[in-house]
Amino acid sequence: MTNTSIRRSIPAMLLALTGVLATPAYAQTDDEFRDALIRATESREAILAELEPDDHGDAHDEDQPNEEWHDEDRHLIESLEDLQQLAPQNAALLYWAGFGLLDVDAGAILDAVRGEEEADLDLEEALELLDEASGGIELVLRASEMEDCDFGVEYQLGFNALLVHLGELRGSARLIAADARRIAMDDEIDDDERAEMVAYRMAGLLGMASHLRNDRLLISSLVSVAIASLAESETRFHLEEGSLDHDEAREYLAEIMDERFDGDDPFGVISSIEMERDIIQFWFPAALNTEDDLEEFIGQSVQTGILALADDRSKQLLGEQAARYYDEAIEIWFDDDAAEQLEVLSERVEDGDFGWLASIAGAALTRVYEADQRGRDLLASLHEDLRGEHEHEHEHEHDE
Repeated sequence: MTNTSIRRSIPAMLLALTGVLATPAYAQTDDEFRDALIRATESREAILAELEPDDHGDAHDEDQPNEEWHDEDRHLIESLEDLQQLAPQNAALLYWAGFGLLDVDAGAILDAVRGEEEADLDLEEALELLDEASGGIELVLRASEMEDCDFGVEYQLGFNALLVHLGELRGSARLIAADARRIAMDDEIDDDERAEMVAYRMAGLLGMASHLRNDRLLISSLVSVAIASLAESETRFHLEEGSLDHDEAREYLAEIMDERFDGDDPFGVISSIEMERDIIQFWFPAALNTEDDLEEFIGQSVQTGILALADDRSKQLLGEQAARYYDEAIEIWFDDDAAEQLEVLSERVEDGDFGWLASIAGAALTRVYEADQRGRDLLASLHEDLRGEHEHEHEHEHDE
């Protein structure tokens, strides 16, 4: 196809409305190009005139119903702030955009920048991969700053709901930790700037951990603990190495912890136990309708279970019995002797106090409690150290 035929094939309406013409190379002469420009401009003005309202506020298009023309309809966006109001409010959208750009082995990269002896990559390879993943890392970090996050868990599917985002978040967290170490070893970065960049990435890890509370699932709460634990260990590394040797950076991290993990339940364990209880009570009995369903779940035929699930009333009773296990766990979760009480509760589950369904499908809440307590202790200790070291230095300066 020649340049001339290409130029002539471009729809005139598109040229007129957009004001965008083919490049001058498509015109054989300067005069031909000038004439095309004049025609497009005239057509554009004619089309816009047709769209303009007349004196009565009606558009000139006779094929369309007349509607009152409002000035506010013309200029919905009048400032940068207006554009910002249209930005996504759900962090999950940005997370998924970032995940799509992070097709790398995050664990191998983190091992390499940590200097692990058995790392699968050398440091140079790891740094190159980090550079390639920088766009995805930036998106994930931006997502971590947002307040609202909903990954759209399909609770109606019960234990069959897909939770693909959990693995993606853990991998992204490792990459962010590795990127912070990359910054720490870069001698060309100013000390103050380095502290700011590292703190931003540690805050990103904390933000990711806090977002997982919104899933209201025990597995998500456990991943939240894991990411928060990574943030704690990496922050301590940077404090010891001096890459967070800046008052404002440490105070910034302490404030992020205040904001993201306020209250007695930083990982959302209680709401997760409640959701798990509801799934056990309402979804599970309805999902197990045949002997095949039971065999698939517990690996053996349980005739008593088949009989128990024979009618709706039996299903309801099974669900209610299992729910009591979770309710009792919630009541004692924050007691000083909660660990001991949960052990007793687990023994009662095995003895059948909460019914057959709880004995085969009830969550191991003692392990969840251990992880929750460990995560809470780590966060409390780190927060104290960030604020304590900061306050101690200022006291020393005051004494001098």
